[in-house]
Parts: sequence; structure tokens; C-alpha cells
Amino acid sequence: MSKNKKGRSNSGNIIGVVIAIGVISLIAWAIVTSQSNKKVEPNTNFAEIKSDDQIKGSKDALITFIEYSDFQCPYCVRFHPVMEKVIDKYSGKARWVYRHFPLNFHKNAKIAAEAAEAAGEQGKFWEFSAKIAQNSQQDGTGLNKVDLEKYAEELGLDIAKFNNAINQGKYKEKVEADYNSGISAGVQGTPSLYMIDKNGKVEKLENLDEASIIAKIEAASKE
Repeated sequence: MSKNKKGRSNSGNIIGVVIAIGVISLIAWAIVTSQSNKKVEPNTNFAEIKSDDQIKGSKDALITFIEYSDFQCPYCVRFHPVMEKVIDKYSGKARWVYRHFPLNFHKNAKIAAEAAEAAGEQGKFWEFSAKIAQNSQQDGTGLNKVDLEKYAEELGLDIAKFNNAINQGKYKEKVEADYNSGISAGVQGTPSLYMIDKNGKVEKLENLDEASIIAKIEAASKE
């Protein structure tokens, strides 16, 4: 008799534990669902154009593209000439703001970004960036210091001034500020492209082919 009572008691305890776990799970699910249904306002502070931003196209253009990019990212270097074509065609309507987002696992991305800024100090940011896009490889080939110096020489830069800027880390904080701006924007990968229309509306673009971007410009110009 005592054995059967103990068995029934253990069964009752197990059922009670199962019920308790179920109740806790439901409560947790309700909390998570409630949080996920809350409307989260996007952080658009990154959309403000800074005095040290690198800009291609008319500064008075009504449409602005902000790109967060990594010079060692194969997708970024393939996308670079796409944006060059778009902005060359629509320079009066749109401008391109380039910001650095060097990924941690790309060993040469940061120095390439700093080198581009050093070239920008001498008015050759976009030309230098194009050189990088033509030569950069995912394993870091084309982005070693000797390669970067070669591009600077080909562009006729003051090499001593260029090297000093890199060696002294003159643009390290600028690159870090760009990166932090990307984090604020919600960047999770590169390239990430945002369009700001003439009314200040910010949209992250998912389709980064030339035709899709041009369609966005045409549509925004008519609104």
C-alpha cells in the first residue's frame, strides 16, 4: 500500500512540474511577443552629413546616398563602379557619401581606409578608391602598404605627406567614427546603402544593381 501511494505522489509531483514549466514558457513567450510587437523607431542620426564626409556629386543634390563599405570586401569593390556610373549620370540629382565600415576579419581594410582618407587630404579620395576597387582581393592582396603607396605615386600624390598621415594614424579616428556611425545605422554587412530623398526620408536599399538604383532616383525625383 505504501509503495502505491509513493508512486501516485511522485506522479503528481511530475505533473505539477510539467504544468509549472508550461506556465513559465507561456509567460516568457508572451513577454517576447509583446517586445517584438513594439514599434521601434529607426535611428536616423547617421543621415546627417558631416563636414569631413567624402562626397561625390553635387553637394546641393536633393537625393543623397550613404554607403558603408569595406575596401577588402569583394562585394564592395564590385559595387564601387556601379555607384560611380550612377553618380556620373545623375550628379545633378544625387550625391554619394562614402563611409568606412572595415570588418574586423579583413586585416587590411582599416589601413586601406586610412590611406584613402590620406589621399583625400590631397584631393584624390575618389581616384584612390577607384584604384583600390580595381586591385583589391578578398585575402588582402592589393591592400598592403606597398600597394597603397604605389597607387599614391600613380596619382601623383606627395608621398612623404601621404605616408606621414598613415604612419601617424591621422585618420584612424575618422575611420572609427564612420564605423560607429554605421553601427548606429544598423549596418550588419557591407556594402550597405541608404537613400535619403528630398523630404529627408531614409530608406535602406536592398537591390544594389545599377537599374534598381536608377529607378529609385527617378521615382524620388518625381515625388
